[in-house]
Amino acid sequence: MSAMHLMAVMLGLFAVPLWLLAVGHRLWRKSLRLRRLYLGVVLGHCLALVAATSLAVLPPHMWAPTDVTRGAVGAWGLVVFPLIGGLLAVLIRSSNRDGAR
Repeated sequence: MSAMHLMAVMLGLFAVPLWLLAVGHRLWRKSLRLRRLYLGVVLGHCLALVAATSLAVLPPHMWAPTDVTRGAVGAWGLVVFPLIGGLLAVLIRSSNRDGAR
């Protein structure tokens, strides 16, 4: 594992949850768009954790030297999935058109 992959794993395992913890308690009085962004990042991070864990517990006989998917999702998914989740949450509009909560 290269230093860049190791940095991505450490950011995904420690920096993203710490950021979510630090920012999350202040967002509930903010705009709906920021709350959606936060929930999208949380959901994306949860999906990334499930994907990384399920790929990490694969038995060694299922690994291949050229297996790019396992390494990419396991290392970079922890950083990229929360970003994708936040982006999708902001871009997708709710069916509530009148602006009421």
